[in-house]
Amino acid sequence: MKEKQHLKQNAPGIECVQERVIEIIPWEFYAYRGLAERRGLGVRLFTSQAILGGFIEPQDYTSTTCIEVTD
Repeated sequence: MKEKQHLKQNAPGIECVQERVIEIIPWEFYAYRGLAERRGLGVRLFTSQAILGGFIEPQDYTSTTCIEVTD
């Protein structure tokens, strides 16, 4: 799921787009590849809720991209 939000221009000719990204990653993805501990998800990963639900907590992050607008 992605939410895009256009930010106010902070300078003439510059346009910024802020993107909020929420990823739901199946716990098997980490378990089978042995990445759970490396990514610090080991404790959350194997809670009964995660196993019953089949998913770990959503990964939620925001990225902002700025581009120069030319006429």
